[in-house]
Amino acid sequence: MELLKTLSSYSWDTKAVIVSAAFAINYGEFWLVEQLQTTNPLAKNIAALKDVPSIIEHAGDLKKRFEVVLNFLNQVLQVTHCIIMLKELRVHQPYMTSTAESWEIMNLAHKLLVIFEHLQNQLRKCIETMNKKKVEDASFAFRKLMESAHIDNMKLIDKNLVEKQEQIEALHLKYVLLLISNLELPQEELHIVHSIYNQHPMRHEYEVIWMPLVDPTAPLTPQETVFYDLRNNMPWHSVDHPSLVEPLAARYFRDVWGFMHTPMMVVLDPQGKPAN
Repeated sequence: MELLKTLSSYSWDTKAVIVSAAFAINYGEFWLVEQLQTTNPLAKNIAALKDVPSIIEHAGDLKKRFEVVLNFLNQVLQVTHCIIMLKELRVHQPYMTSTAESWEIMNLAHKLLVIFEHLQNQLRKCIETMNKKKVEDASFAFRKLMESAHIDNMKLIDKNLVEKQEQIEALHLKYVLLLISNLELPQEELHIVHSIYNQHPMRHEYEVIWMPLVDPTAPLTPQETVFYDLRNNMPWHSVDHPSLVEPLAARYFRDVWGFMHTPMMVVLDPQGKPAN
């Protein structure tokens, strides 16, 4: 879009050709470097700077995405070709009467609108598919992380359950009790957790973290008030804001651990594996 703004003074056929050429040069350079990197030292250095080996290594995973993009580009090229042909036809056509000219323009405008809507729909589907795949891949990776064996619990905790470094260090190689609830946390449940936290003889071997799961569509201010009222009466660890609960973690708690509305407590052993 920025390139189109820069070319605002040019005709649409010129814009289409320049944008297509810029894309071809950019990706043509990429593939030229990829093909020459094994025989040409300069190409090898350029490939390293552009991280070409890493991209090629994951080419199999990216193949479907490239195919979608290439299909879209082929349609763009077809539209570009039509624009150029229309301009060439206009040069060789005799002057039409105002009525015929208006009708022809309206007809062409309708055809271009149909093409545009089709391309826009295809682009929307591509984006939706890629976003869905991204979420699915991230969910699978998080589930694998939660269910794999680890040397300690740091890999699981770091940036998945808590954010602050001092909290992360305090949880190292300890049993971690995840208190998962919404903001409607009954006082009797809270009292039980207080008793466990304050009176258990093995208190030095474990820590508690409150993970509040809230409705992201609900008004924020009332939720914040309830959250801070609850958190300020908790001597254990908690996220600083409900929005800081990792969405992948919240989804895992609901889909795998079956959290609905009733508060639940899950014990993670010092290696980060659920123990109950």
